[in-house]
Amino acid sequence: MTVPAPFGKRLKQAREHASLSQKKLGILAGIEESNASAIMNQYERGTHLPKFPLVRNIARALNVPTAYFFSDEDEIAELLMLFGALSDKNQSAVLVDMKESNKVGSYEKDYRGNSINRIHE
Repeated sequence: MTVPAPFGKRLKQAREHASLSQKKLGILAGIEESNASAIMNQYERGTHLPKFPLVRNIARALNVPTAYFFSDEDEIAELLMLFGALSDKNQSAVLVDMKESNKVGSYEKDYRGNSINRIHE
């Protein structure tokens, strides 16, 4: 059994969230108008996967982080989408807060709660 790549699912979610048609998104991402709808449909169905430069263009057109398309965990994908919608200043503030909240005693924790390094004060 092949595990489906998350790209198509995430692409469709982000496109629908942005209220764009497949054709309009394809055009915004730089795909020729005559092929845009068919190509985007193939990406959403997982028939084909775009090369990374096109993924970056799609992400920019949808205003989502490129990493969003590759997250197979729904909660992390949602965090990426929400984080990407923040201003640069707010992203920095969130990162500082997250780093501070992960410090436990003299160890820093990774996202799964495992100690990753000793914090030197």
